[in-house]
Amino acid sequence: AQVFEDDILDPIKCVPAVGDDLRDILWALTSGNAEKFRKAIEAFLVSSASYFDTAKEDFFHGLLLGLLALGLDTFEITSNREEGDGRPDILMKPRPGVTLPGVVLELKSPKIPARASQKRVGTLLAAAAKQARKQIDEKRYAAEMEAEGVSVLKYGIGFSGKRVSLAK
Repeated sequence: AQVFEDDILDPIKCVPAVGDDLRDILWALTSGNAEKFRKAIEAFLVSSASYFDTAKEDFFHGLLLGLLALGLDTFEITSNREEGDGRPDILMKPRPGVTLPGVVLELKSPKIPARASQKRVGTLLAAAAKQARKQIDEKRYAAEMEAEGVSVLKYGIGFSGKRVSLAK
């Protein structure tokens, strides 16, 4: 038993479970600080992802799902599972006894013309985020949590390259 403790568990304990940047992302998301969440995700993308990786919504979906997995002890996290009248991209339901709000994320990655100005890109991302946020309400993705008395934060997110727009 001591060998297992010394050789297996102790080295794992030395590895930080959650870095400050990742902790900030989770905190901003669950506290409702949409702008801090947006900035933290963009900073993470700039420092970690290749522009070529970020071409499709699937990349962003997997990235967010991986980052949010850090909250598994606090939330039951589901991806593309039936809820309400559709399938939200990511749903975070607080575990019993947790007083944090639930979170619903709907993602959109709009097609951006090759020579679009930065202003046009921003406009397209904002429109995609608003469309995603509207879908959360129209498809009643938060209905079950709300019926259980859980407050729910709802985020529509538009992604392109390393740029992010949010609608709350």
